[in-house]
Amino acid sequence: MHLEMALSIAPLFVILGLVLVLGVWFLQGWAWALLLVGCGIPLVRLGQFLIIALAVNRQWLTFLPSSPYFAIDVLSSMFIVEYLVRPEVRRAFGETT
Repeated sequence: MHLEMALSIAPLFVILGLVLVLGVWFLQGWAWALLLVGCGIPLVRLGQFLIIALAVNRQWLTFLPSSPYFAIDVLSSMFIVEYLVRPEVRRAFGETT
């Protein structure tokens, strides 16, 4: 049942991915905003975890590197966000503020 549902919505994700890629290719402002939001999510998750871990139980910090995928996601998101907020990149996408 789960496999059938996943296969039924998979084409939707392919189409959405293609639309985003085309938006980035043609330097559309909405694509810049979607990338910024999408890359900000792992950074917000990291911040939430650190705040909760430091406020509640510092031993939870030992679980932070438990998933290498999370670390790769956070690092790549940091580099992408840093690139997207550069003034020349923002101008290229038509973002002025």
